[in-house]
Amino acid sequence: MPIKQPIESVVNQLSEKPQFIFASAAELNDLLDSTKKFPVVGLVAETAINLTYGLSHSVHNEVPVFLYFLYKAEHNRDRTADQEILVQRALALCKEFMLKLSQHRGDNKGRFFRIKAGQQVEFKTIYHLNTFDTLTAGGYITLTLQTLYHEIL
Repeated sequence: MPIKQPIESVVNQLSEKPQFIFASAAELNDLLDSTKKFPVVGLVAETAINLTYGLSHSVHNEVPVFLYFLYKAEHNRDRTADQEILVQRALALCKEFMLKLSQHRGDNKGRFFRIKAGQQVEFKTIYHLNTFDTLTAGGYITLTLQTLYHEIL
């Protein structure tokens, strides 16, 4: 069940118009090195689809999603004032993303994802990321999305 398209559609609706990158964890580093446009929302490719029994003899797809919200940083030090501002901007971008994601409609059928009220998502901050050669600050989230509409085989 590909979720790249609906996630990219939501990212394209964000007010800061971030660049969307879809890649494996290893490819994300290379793509960040070559990008000139920030902020970036990076979706790490899903590695598994969880199947859950539902009511009325149905089976639901649940996909774990790993998303980065990154801005270009100028210093390679932890917790400078400039990086703190970037982390706060990334947090605001993440909140906007989550609100728009909960309202996203797939092909006018209704909401694409089932987002439950009270569902908690931890935003983990990044003040400088050694994993990527490009200096970045921001954060990342991991959440599990359940689709409401999917193709029947």
